[in-house]
Amino acid sequence: FLTAFLFRTQLQVHNYAHSLPLGKQQMQVRLLDSPRANTYGYKANALVQQVLSHEGWVPAHSKIVLRIADSAVANVLCRGDRLEVSARVMLPRQPKAADTFNYPQYLRRRNIYYVAYCPITTRPDDPPTLLLSHPSPIHGLLMVQRRWCRHLEDRSMESQSVALAQALLLGNRDHLSDTTQVRFRTAGIAHLLSLSGLHVGLFAALLSFVCRPLGRRRWSRTAILVLQLSALVLYLLLTGDAPSTRRATLMFVFLMVGQHMHTPPPLANSLAGAAFLMLFVNPSLIYDVGFQLSYTAMLAIIMIYIPLWRNLKDSYPSLQPSNVDPIWHRISVYIIQTALFATLIQLSTMPLTLYHFHSFPTYFLVANMILTPLLPVLMMGALASLCFGAIPGLGPVVVALYSFMARGVDWITSAVAALPHALLEPVFFPLPAALLTMVLLVGWAVVLNKKIISDDLWDDSCVNQLIYKNKLI
Repeated sequence: FLTAFLFRTQLQVHNYAHSLPLGKQQMQVRLLDSPRANTYGYKANALVQQVLSHEGWVPAHSKIVLRIADSAVANVLCRGDRLEVSARVMLPRQPKAADTFNYPQYLRRRNIYYVAYCPITTRPDDPPTLLLSHPSPIHGLLMVQRRWCRHLEDRSMESQSVALAQALLLGNRDHLSDTTQVRFRTAGIAHLLSLSGLHVGLFAALLSFVCRPLGRRRWSRTAILVLQLSALVLYLLLTGDAPSTRRATLMFVFLMVGQHMHTPPPLANSLAGAAFLMLFVNPSLIYDVGFQLSYTAMLAIIMIYIPLWRNLKDSYPSLQPSNVDPIWHRISVYIIQTALFATLIQLSTMPLTLYHFHSFPTYFLVANMILTPLLPVLMMGALASLCFGAIPGLGPVVVALYSFMARGVDWITSAVAALPHALLEPVFFPLPAALLTMVLLVGWAVVLNKKIISDDLWDDSCVNQLIYKNKLI
C-alpha cells in the first residue's frame, strides 16, 4: 500500500509541476469537480490541458482553481466538462495571520498552484469568457439534479426549507445562505449538511425496502444486488462525488457484495479497502479535509465507540433495554448512547478541526443530541415533498409537515449558535500538537481494544446492524 501510494504521489507531483504564465490567458481546461457556490461566486478545480500562446495552442498539464462569476454559466457545468476559458491566472493569496487558514498551503498539498478568475462579459459585443466545448458523459445527471431542485422550488416552500432539502438530498448547498451555514458550523452540526454515511445508509435502506418484493431466489438476489449497486453509483455521481460520499458508497458496496456471498467482510477491512482505492486513484486526496475528517470519524467509531459501548453494556446490564422496559428507560439509554457517540466523534476529529479551521464549537453535544436523531425524519420529509408534493390534497400536507420540521431545525440551530461563546476562535493549534493528540487517541484505542480484539468484534451481527440500522457508517 505504501509503495503504491508513494509511487503514485511522485508521478502526480511530477505531472503537475508544470508552470503557467500569470495574467490573462486563453486556456482549454477540464473540470475536475462541479462548480460550487462561495462568497465570490462559483469555484471548481480544473486541469489545464492547453494554453494559447503566440505560437498557437501549447500543451499544458497543471491544476488550477477556476473561479466563475457568472452563475448562469456555472449552473450548467459539471465534473468532466471541457471548457475554453479566458481567465486571469494568479497565485493564491497568502494568509494575513499565522492562526488563520493557510489556503495556499492547502492548495499546494493538492498539487494546485494557481487560481484563475473568469469574469462576466461586460459588453454584448465581447466574446464570452467561458465556452462549453465538450460536455461530460455525466452531464445528463446534472440536468436531472437541476430538475429535481426546480421541482422542490415549485412546492410553495420557504426558500430556506428548499435549500435545506437540496443540501440533505443532493448535497447541493449553493442556495443555503451564508448565515445558515455559519449557524450550523457554530452549533457544531455542519456535518449534517455534508453527504456522508448516514445519508448513503438511508438511501441504501430505502433501496432494500423497495427491492424486497422482488423475492429471495438466487437469481432475484443477484438482480437486486446489481440494481442496488447501480443505484448507489448513480446517487454518488448525482450528488457530486465528494470524498465522504465516495467512502460510504465503497463501504456499502463491499458490505453488500459480502452479504450476497454470505461472507460479510470485517468493517475495518471495508474501510481500508475504500481508502486504498481512493488513494490509489488520487493520492492527493489524503490532504483533503473532508477525506481526513470522514476516515478519522469512521476509525473512531470502529476502534473506540463500538468496544467502549460494549464494555459499558457488559458492566451495566441496565444499558441493554428490552421491549418490556418502560419507555422512559429506553429513552434514557438512547440519550446516553447518542451523547457518547457524538462526544467521541467530536473529540476524535477535534485535532483536525483545530488545525485546519482554528475554531471549536462549544455546544456541539447539545445540538447533536437534538438534531442528529431528527435527520432521517427530515430527509424522509424532504424526499416525500419532492415525490408527493404535487399531488392534490396530499401534497400540501406533506409540504407543510416538512416546512414545519425545517423551521424547527433552523430555530434550534439559531438558539444554540446564539449562546455565549458558542464558537471558540481563533485557536492556534500547530501540526505537532495535532499529531500528538492523534497519537494519544490511537493509544487510547489500542488500550481499549486490548482485551476485546477478537473475531466477535467484527462478526456478522455487527455488520448487519451497521448496514440495516444505518447508525454508524
